Amino acid sequence: MKLTKLGMLCSLVMSAGLAAMPAYADLTIVNGTDLPSTSRINGGFCSTVLGSVGVTEPGATNVVPQATVEGACWINKTSCNAEVFMNRNCAGTPVATVTINTATGITGVSVTGPYHFSASGFQIAISK
Repeated sequence: MKLTKLGMLCSLVMSAGLAAMPAYADLTIVNGTDLPSTSRINGGFCSTVLGSVGVTEPGATNVVPQATVEGACWINKTSCNAEVFMNRNCAGTPVATVTINTATGITGVSVTGPYHFSASGFQIAISK
């Protein structure tokens, strides 16, 4: 009987611990425009340095692995700013700034261009 109670208590403690853990996830970008999109994270390099995962093609969905997001946002994991550009090389003026918390997802979008952004959790969609 004591072993069963101990097992149940351990299960309950482990379940509570898992529920309290942050919900890390891959970042999904849905590009519903006719232009590719790239980003510059915290004023650093253009996302093209990541290869194909750094460019979201027109009319395509791009899944950026959690580890890549974590690496790009290592300087500021709770308020990581991604300037979004509608071209292949982060040139010109950004059309939006997306703020990401690597534990909870997208926390804000400030649009400065003619595009519409909708975001929830670790998913963002761009449309014209």
